Amino acid sequence: MKPELRWEADVILNDGGIATLRPVQPTDRDALIEFYSRVSDKSKYLRFFTTHPELTAQDLTEWVEVDQRDQVTLVLIEREDIVATARYALVSGHEQRTADVSFLVQDDHHGRGIANILLEHLAQIGRENDVKRFFAEMLTQNRSMVQTFIRAGYSVKPELEDGYITVDFPIDPTDISREVMERRELRAEATSIRRLLNPAQDTDLVIATYNPDTFDEVLDQAAQQGARGIISLADGHNPALTAQDLRDFVAQAREHGLRALGPASLGIINTRGGLNTTPAPMPRTGNVGLFTQSAGISTLALSHAIERGVGISTFISAGAFADVTGNDVIQFWADDPDTNICLLSLDTVGNPRKFFRVLRRLALEKQVVVFIPSRALKSARYLDDPGISTLNNADPSALDAVIRSSGAMVVTRRDTMFDLAQLLARQPVPAGRRVAVISNSAGLSEQMAQSAQRFGLNPRAITVTGDPVSGLLEVTTAALADDSIDAVLSGLVEISTAGQVAAAHRGLSELATTTVHKPLIGTFVGFGDLPEDDADTEHLGQLPVFGNYADALEALSLIVSNEEARAAARPQPEDEVGSGRRSAAREFVASLLSSSPAGRELSDVETAHVLRLYGINLIPWQPVSTLAEAIVAAEEYGWDVVLKNVHPALRGRPELSAVVRHIGDSAELATAWNTLERMSADLGLDAFSPVVQPTVPPGTTLTIRAIEDPVLGPISSVGIAGPISELLKDKSYGVPPLRRRDAHRMLTSLAASELLRGHRGTPPALLEPAEYVIMQVNALKDDVPALVEIELTPVIVGAMDTAVVGARMRIADIDTERDPLARRLR
Repeated sequence: MKPELRWEADVILNDGGIATLRPVQPTDRDALIEFYSRVSDKSKYLRFFTTHPELTAQDLTEWVEVDQRDQVTLVLIEREDIVATARYALVSGHEQRTADVSFLVQDDHHGRGIANILLEHLAQIGRENDVKRFFAEMLTQNRSMVQTFIRAGYSVKPELEDGYITVDFPIDPTDISREVMERRELRAEATSIRRLLNPAQDTDLVIATYNPDTFDEVLDQAAQQGARGIISLADGHNPALTAQDLRDFVAQAREHGLRALGPASLGIINTRGGLNTTPAPMPRTGNVGLFTQSAGISTLALSHAIERGVGISTFISAGAFADVTGNDVIQFWADDPDTNICLLSLDTVGNPRKFFRVLRRLALEKQVVVFIPSRALKSARYLDDPGISTLNNADPSALDAVIRSSGAMVVTRRDTMFDLAQLLARQPVPAGRRVAVISNSAGLSEQMAQSAQRFGLNPRAITVTGDPVSGLLEVTTAALADDSIDAVLSGLVEISTAGQVAAAHRGLSELATTTVHKPLIGTFVGFGDLPEDDADTEHLGQLPVFGNYADALEALSLIVSNEEARAAARPQPEDEVGSGRRSAAREFVASLLSSSPAGRELSDVETAHVLRLYGINLIPWQPVSTLAEAIVAAEEYGWDVVLKNVHPALRGRPELSAVVRHIGDSAELATAWNTLERMSADLGLDAFSPVVQPTVPPGTTLTIRAIEDPVLGPISSVGIAGPISELLKDKSYGVPPLRRRDAHRMLTSLAASELLRGHRGTPPALLEPAEYVIMQVNALKDDVPALVEIELTPVIVGAMDTAVVGARMRIADIDTERDPLARRLR
């Protein structure tokens, strides 16, 4: 891809405005002259160190005639005008490739974070062009430029030389520079969405139905009026739009400096700001944010939310996947004090890796519920990296499992999403799984207890005797005061006496106002009507009411499980993670790719070398082609060896018995050879591929795998070796940074984990060595993206140690940086 295409990016400025950053073009000369005429004399002086009223022909030549490697010039365009430029040019006299870098920003655009964005993109381009360091020389009064370098997070130490301030620093990304970029990205994207939801004047937000023939004219008028965004509403149906139609829609909006919702958006709502551009009535106010996309699904979700009485802070319908995405809204929610519960109903996502990154951060701060994320993420496997097409995709269930482990709740029914929202908005989060289920019906109490057990809760069933209403309230009050109970579900059955449901509802509602650490939930069965819920707002201290007790218990279970996941996901000082010789591994893989740019499988020797760099030692083996060679190999190992057929068709197939163990002499080896050779022929294999290895102690055989998924990046899996685990999907998953407790969870959460605990009298496995191998494989996969597939099998987990008996790896030429190091939309 040409640099002018690869480096072009739409970016969000600090105030939420939209601009386009791209390499300079030969046709930009007149636009650069006009831009320079709008720059103040002071800014010109700080840029050129002297009075410089006009650009000279030489200036324009240096800016425009660049080779896109040793010299690069970027321009930032807002509403068709160049408002800033940045440049680097290689300088001589340095040991490493070092470039002089400079910026010029139009004065009325200062304070919008433009120089920071230009530096991020120049540094990323420099890294692509093998530039190692940036150098800059500034006048002492140019303090803002000095701060731009310091605050970017690089290792910058300004020095005073000959009356000038100089900086000379490496442009390799650091943890601090990444954190700075992500923090600025969050603020800018949050501000962009906040501007849409809080228009300061009537012309800030334009609302129109989508007509491709007149859309550009509408955008022109919106830009002339100083609008910040446009909502393209659905007009009775979702239009059938091609991918090119959507790209054109986005391009047109961004050329005019506008954020756009649509085509076919249902609209947006900000209850506290009194803004409602949807056809729906204004929902009650609350702390629940709701994001949807297509107008049809948006109508379904919003109508359910209003019907259920969900208190909304903001509602955003993005319409057909175009400009504003779930990533933008997640960034806004993270910065919005009025939103504590975040509901995402996704048809697709923008940048899927960014989605996962920002979602993980949000889930540790606020309650997040996502409706079937694997469906949306699966549709987003489109990343621009050409190497992506060579990657394996994780199973959709893995995507959901990893998102759950990050602290977000995954649901498969939208009603469950609103059940969770109601419970979280109205009552405190339960501290554990102990739930009291109370009813005036013994049958109902028993059924509620059985349902609670089915959802992984620990129920205590209590049946009220005597007066149903007063008895229910008395027992509920006692349960709320009982420290051995974490949550209370109270249900009343109105069998014959009218008015009991209403009375019980009033009493439980009063009790709900007193709950602080323990949720109270009501469910009512009968023929009487509940009092109408006419509160203007939804808030803590209200009674969540469920028509079906099973829905209430499922919601409780999901919340408790999610709190456990959030606690486990939070980093702790004592966390132990894998590590290895990262630079050596990257250099070795890069050397292999230099001679095999299309990628390939690593040889056994290469695989063993890479694993040793991360402290994993393969059991030695020798491939042999004749019985005589096998005998020599066995003698070198001192006998007690294994002979096995490593044909690819037999990998991970222990039921085919392609291994003979504990071979002690040449006669036993000859028998084993004949047996495996006949078996190979019986299976119709095209070759007999024997190897000789020392015998290792017995144990449970695992397969440990790590891949580069197009959506999540590095993801590891563990399962019992063999096709049964594959077919039944009995695997557990983890993503970096994988800690020892995560590796332990991966082992013990397998349905077949009983095999590791000592099944049918076998000794239990020692898990610590296996945990170490899992952590190291995960760290290796995280450190070396080009290792797109790692598989260790069999991994034998014994009572005393873990032995890695076989392994394979595959490499592909993909970008070493999984997430962009410079901000861009999507």
